[in-house]
Amino acid sequence: MKRLLRDAGMQIAKFISFNNYDIDKISFSEIKEKIGLPMFIKPANLGSSVGINKVKNSQEFERSIKIAFRYDKKMDVSQLWYFKKIFY
Repeated sequence: MKRLLRDAGMQIAKFISFNNYDIDKISFSEIKEKIGLPMFIKPANLGSSVGINKVKNSQEFERSIKIAFRYDKKMDVSQLWYFKKIFY
């Protein structure tokens, strides 16, 4: 869904997706540089609240990866994104 919205020109939070076989390639420092802190780690296919963790440091990062992969073979790492909701 995120890619679809992004490709349609909508603004979305920065994100990176990983599969469980990529676990050795996941680097806190590289992701922190691209996404920033805090970041959110969640299983990619389980809705908006199951297994989601807010990450502020490398210890929380390592723990959150394990939790996300416990629920799904794919995980998303997203930046914290502030926005205003506009009602018409």
